[in-house]
Amino acid sequence: MHECEIAVVGGGLAGLIATSVLANDGFQTVCCAAQETGQSPQDNRVTAYIGDSVELLQVALDWNEVKEYARPLTVMRIAEDPRDAAHNPFVREFRADMIGLDCFGYALPNQIVSDALVRRISILRHAEILFGAVVSGMSSRLSEATVKLKGEGRIRTQLVVAADGRNSTLRTAAGIAVRHYGFGQKSLSFNLTHERPHDNETIEILASGGPFTLVPIDDIEGCPASAAVWMEFGKEAERLYRLDSQGFEIEANERSLGLRGQLSLAGRRRIWPAYCQIATRFAEERLILIGEAAHVAPPIGAQGLNMTLADICALRRCACEGRLTLGAQKMLDRYHRHRYAPIAARLFCVMALDCISSVESSQLRQLRRWGLSRIVSTASLRDPLMRMGMNQDVWGYMKQTMDLQSGDHWQSSNPDYRGCYGQVPGR
Repeated sequence: MHECEIAVVGGGLAGLIATSVLANDGFQTVCCAAQETGQSPQDNRVTAYIGDSVELLQVALDWNEVKEYARPLTVMRIAEDPRDAAHNPFVREFRADMIGLDCFGYALPNQIVSDALVRRISILRHAEILFGAVVSGMSSRLSEATVKLKGEGRIRTQLVVAADGRNSTLRTAAGIAVRHYGFGQKSLSFNLTHERPHDNETIEILASGGPFTLVPIDDIEGCPASAAVWMEFGKEAERLYRLDSQGFEIEANERSLGLRGQLSLAGRRRIWPAYCQIATRFAEERLILIGEAAHVAPPIGAQGLNMTLADICALRRCACEGRLTLGAQKMLDRYHRHRYAPIAARLFCVMALDCISSVESSQLRQLRRWGLSRIVSTASLRDPLMRMGMNQDVWGYMKQTMDLQSGDHWQSSNPDYRGCYGQVPGR
């Protein structure tokens, strides 16, 4: 029997970051990781940490260990595939300096981050990882919860954090239903080397099946490289996945419009369904859902893991402000109220972006081109949308701008805005 204050179920990035952050704040935290050892499996995926998510990541791990692999994201270029364009293709740019930033965030390989998190947790006084601990369920009562492990293991705790993915065992055991929304798309992820340097620019190319996104990463064997995510409707995605390397490179080069020069596949490809999913509640008795256990988003606009980090920020604030009543219903209800509406609104925006990026009608494509041009050229439209994509407090920013123009001063009271991702004093 293990005893702790918080049990985190899930050894992926969400679970490891939550474990590190909560233990850093002085909570005795145990992480149940299904993998057998601290060596993470080979994962060639790359995640873009946007805006304040970088601050939380710097709390969770030693930034000096990963900063050499971090690629700053300074420009987002949106292009249109000429095969799908009614007129000549165009490219529009969103630059970080448009909203007074040096960069939107950083792109980091998942494996580098995972390994750094495991090393950090291993030296934290209040943290422990149980490798090979497969959770079979949990039971709860008013004062505590028990996490059941396969075999005879048990963890007695005040609060359970479910970070066990989109098919969460704990969510199912708690009887929390999910709502599922999809458009029949699948995502291919892979790494590429290319002729031209990426200059820290992210490219998103729109076409009828969905966006084709290139995110800058560290050089591979001395060549400029990018991580790619290619969304297509199911049958077309399966056809692309089954192609041999040479045939796939031909298709990828055509789809990329030559914006990075000649592309070459580096490593293996992955494929998975792309859809939206949201749990009907983010908390139950002694249980809080974070990450894909609570919500799933397709790979559009770098929202997935960044929404998860906002979950962890909210969890952290609720826990630190309610140490004496950790896991009590009042804390659980507060977390649910704080996260559910923003997540539902953001998933709606992601689905809308998915529809916009994959339209087939020539009239709608023309409208899309006109809308993008208008947004880029109009600061009052562009800046709030860019800040929304970075999980910043858009309404607070707009109010601050108006108050400054009128000579007043304003400070955000939104707990998800600047500052809450930084250090919170421990006990």
